[in-house]
Amino acid sequence: MAKASFDSNSNPIFVGPSTNVIVATAKLAISGTRTHKVLVIGEFSTEGSLANGYIVGDVQSEGNTLLNTQVNNLNGTIGTIVTVTGIVTVSPGNHAFDLRAYTNATSRSVHHPALSAVDLN
Repeated sequence: MAKASFDSNSNPIFVGPSTNVIVATAKLAISGTRTHKVLVIGEFSTEGSLANGYIVGDVQSEGNTLLNTQVNNLNGTIGTIVTVTGIVTVSPGNHAFDLRAYTNATSRSVHHPALSAVDLN
């Protein structure tokens, strides 16, 4: 069984307004019969033209939001880093952790997303 999983991408990914876009996925198999603590680390850079906009990064597993963060007042910035990090408890079995991006911008892109999931047990 895997004790860690990683996914990354160097291609730009367009994120349209009011749409959640999966930018990275890490899969992890949890063995045994007890719950495990999993360290999840996700990040991406973002750029685009927008005054007073925001971008949200979140990590989901099985359709449930586990962690999230929001960066406000982007003002057309380039290279803003969005980081989503935390420790979550998961049951035994196969899990897919999705790093997603969401924005209110009409033109925003995500670059170099990366997501790691590490079984701490």
